[in-house]
Amino acid sequence: MTVPRAYAARVAIVTGAAGGQGAEHARRLAADGFQVVATDLLDAPPNSPGGGFCHLDVISEKQWSDVGVSRRCGLRPTYRPSPGWAANAVIPADQLVADIPLGRLGVPADISALVSFLASEASSYITGADIVIDGGIRARI
Repeated sequence: MTVPRAYAARVAIVTGAAGGQGAEHARRLAADGFQVVATDLLDAPPNSPGGGFCHLDVISEKQWSDVGVSRRCGLRPTYRPSPGWAANAVIPADQLVADIPLGRLGVPADISALVSFLASEASSYITGADIVIDGGIRARI
C-alpha cells in the first residue's frame, strides 16, 4: 500500500522497534510515507529504521496520554517465527504449517502491512475490531 503524500504529516510512534516485529513495522510505515519515531526499552540499533529513535519506557495509559498519544492499535498475530522461536516451540514448525491453509508461517511483513493500513486514514471508521492474521487457521475451525 502506498500512503498518499498527505500522510507524510502523520507521525507513527512504534514501540519495540529496536528489532524484530517492531523494526519491521517502523520500516514499513516509513516506506509508506509516515514520519516514524522508533522507540524501545533497548538502545537504538546502529541502522535504526524509520528516521528517529527514542529510548522510551512508557507502559501505563496515563503515561501515553501525557506524551499526547490518543490512538493506539494492538495486534495479536499467531504462528510467526521470531528469535528463539524454533528452540522453544512446543509443536514442530512442519506440523504447524500442515495446519495452516496458506501453507506457511507468517512473516513480520504480513503483520506490518496491516499496521500500516490501521495507521492510515483508510481505517478511520474501524474501531474495536479483532483482525485475525493467522493464514486461515480460524477459518478451518
